[in-house]
Amino acid sequence: MRCYLAGILFPIIYLTAEPYKSNRFIRFHAFQSIEFTLAWAAMTITTDSVRHQMGGISALLSGLWFLFLVVWFVLMFKAYRGQMFKLPMLGSLAARWAG
Repeated sequence: MRCYLAGILFPIIYLTAEPYKSNRFIRFHAFQSIEFTLAWAAMTITTDSVRHQMGGISALLSGLWFLFLVVWFVLMFKAYRGQMFKLPMLGSLAARWAG
């Protein structure tokens, strides 16, 4: 669960420190957390740019941000429960990188 708390800081720590780096479950969630954080950052940058240009779709963009927030909570809950919950596309890539 802690992999999802501090952006990419905790996942990098878990991927480099023993005994975490040899645990496939932790590696999977660390990689998925990094990918999710980067996707969230890209979405935030894109929506901020669009929001400044087109004010009328602000509610839609806020809904998208809220969806990312809900998914983030789901990822933390699933990791806490010991489940390898895979996001579409990101989860498959994280599983491949985790080994």
